[in-house]
Amino acid sequence: MHVPDEFIYRGRRKVVAHWYLCFHPSVAVCAPAAQAVAAGLFDWEELPEAAVDAEGNLYCAATQSRWLFDENGRLREKIDHVLWSLDPSLSIRWLQRDRPEPVRFLGCVKDTLVVVGAGSSPPLRLTSTTGNPVEDAGFAAPSIDLAEIEHRHLACYPDGSLLFEKNGKLRRVAQSGAEMPVWPHSAPRNEVDDEPPWSLNSLADWPVTVPSSLTAMHCGPDGSLYLQEANMVARFDATGRKVYCVELGRNSADRRALLLGADPAGNVYVIRSDRLVQVGAGGGQSVVLLVERDALPRARMNIAACPDGSFWLFGEKGLAWKLAPGGRLLFASEKEPRPKIPTRDEVVQQHVDTTTEMLKVRAQAEVENMHRVYGELERQKRQREGRANIVSWIFMLVFFCALVAYKTCG
Repeated sequence: MHVPDEFIYRGRRKVVAHWYLCFHPSVAVCAPAAQAVAAGLFDWEELPEAAVDAEGNLYCAATQSRWLFDENGRLREKIDHVLWSLDPSLSIRWLQRDRPEPVRFLGCVKDTLVVVGAGSSPPLRLTSTTGNPVEDAGFAAPSIDLAEIEHRHLACYPDGSLLFEKNGKLRRVAQSGAEMPVWPHSAPRNEVDDEPPWSLNSLADWPVTVPSSLTAMHCGPDGSLYLQEANMVARFDATGRKVYCVELGRNSADRRALLLGADPAGNVYVIRSDRLVQVGAGGGQSVVLLVERDALPRARMNIAACPDGSFWLFGEKGLAWKLAPGGRLLFASEKEPRPKIPTRDEVVQQHVDTTTEMLKVRAQAEVENMHRVYGELERQKRQREGRANIVSWIFMLVFFCALVAYKTCG
């Protein structure tokens, strides 16, 4: 720092090498998030299904499609149902392909994923460590056909029991498959048709009959049940006591999406058409994201909340965002390099180019083979002509020898 290099290294042949640290954007390609996008995990068209466990691991089920020519040379669209998991650092934990199409992730109970599949009445149980089916999970098929239940009216409690709405009534099924009381320490489901309530505002503690305008339900990690109408959200704690019922405004979102996500602290996140609202444990509201202020798209999205208060938003066409509890962007799939998916026309053009090139190579091989055949025939012809000339010269030589001998003897 204070003594010149010329003085320290005076008379020496070698001097110290000066090192410099440089940065290039391509280094970021090796980041876990970029690896997940580059692996094709975020290449869906429709909204994926997602859930987050108590450790913050993300589970996602998406349907991917691509155009290809089969072994018979026919152009077809291949549909692939992909199931995968990322850890909180966005590193890939495991990946499963060619799985049954999931309708909805209901949650992660201990080390088991609960999934309702298309056309399957009993829920699927998958291990959270590998995504493979659980052989002996202690679950039994419920006595009620869950395939008839709309996926927005299905929820999974932390104990593995399933809650659903059917004909205006809440019903709950235990892991054993038997029907159980909706709320603990209460009587089983009442068969008497109660007068249906007009809205969530009119619901009291331990509700069993719910309004017909119910649009969604969600069970939080603490066992709280969240019910949603178009413009209202009500929370009931694990015992069934009504905590609050708040009005969200009239900017409702697409009801086909999964609009509710709750964290262990009792905060619930609700997607609206132009904002993302956080409703606290006591019912206080705050706007986390706003279309006009933040990069929140005005589109159909699903949400999955994390145990640390962060949350995932999933859109169509491979879009996904992870945001911190205050709304700060942590990950955006569209900002990562991803492999290009060829369109139908590009697949056809590539097939035509490949076929044309193959025909050219085959034709060139046939021409070269014909040249070899003609060359071989020409060589054989020259050999035959050479042998014929040799035989002719031998005959001529024998003839002259015989003629000379005849004259000599005569």
